Amino acid sequence: TVYEYALSTAWDITTASFSHAQTSWPGSTLTHISGHTWKSDGTRLYVGVRPSGYSTPSLIRCFNFSTAWDLNTITNQHGSDLNLSSYIAYAQGMAYISNKLYVTGNGGIITVWNGNGNDEPQDMSYAAQFNISDNNDLSGRVNTPVSLHINSTATKLYAGAYGVPRNISEYDFGTANNLSTLSFSGNSYTQDSPYPIYPTGIWVKEGLDVMFVADQGSGANIKTY
Repeated sequence: TVYEYALSTAWDITTASFSHAQTSWPGSTLTHISGHTWKSDGTRLYVGVRPSGYSTPSLIRCFNFSTAWDLNTITNQHGSDLNLSSYIAYAQGMAYISNKLYVTGNGGIITVWNGNGNDEPQDMSYAAQFNISDNNDLSGRVNTPVSLHINSTATKLYAGAYGVPRNISEYDFGTANNLSTLSFSGNSYTQDSPYPIYPTGIWVKEGLDVMFVADQGSGANIKTY
C-alpha cells in the first residue's frame, strides 16, 4: 500500500490529513512494496516490488496517473518490469532525475539505470554501480544505504543509512548526474538520543532549507529538520 496525505499549508507536515490509500494496482498484485519514486511531473510512479514475497526477484514497476500526484487517479501499468535481481537485493531507496533512475537497497550499493531517451522501465539499461564499501572517501559514513534523494540539478545526493552509523550524508557530483564522480561533501547528520535515527526515506526542499525524513526508528514517523 502507498498512502497519500494532503497538506493544507505547503511543506508543513503538521497540517497533513489522510487523503488516499492505494491498495489496488492495475494489472498487478503488489504484496511487498519496498520503495517508490515519482517522475518529476507527477504523472508516473516507479515502485520497487517483490510481487510474490521476499524470495522473488526485485522489480521496478511503473504506473500512470491521469492527474499529476493524485494516487486516486491511477490508470494503468506503464510498460513491463525492470528486473534488478542480478544487481541489487531489493529496490528501497529510489530517485528518478534527468532520464536516470538511481536505486539502492542493502549491501552498500547504489545503482543507476539509463532511460535511453524514454522512461519505459523495460527499456532502461544498467549503467553503473557505486559500492560505498570500496570507496575510501565514503566508507564508514553510510553503512547500507536504504534511502536516496537527488536535487533537481543532479549535483547533490543524500543517502540515509540503515547500518551503524545510522546517519544521513550529503555527497557532491563532480559531474552532474554522473554516479562515478560522487564525493563526500563533509556534511552528515546523526541522531543517537533519545533513539537512533532510521532514515528509510529522505526529501530535501531546495530553497527552503528543510529536510523531511521518514524515521522508522521513532515508530514510523515523518520528521522535519
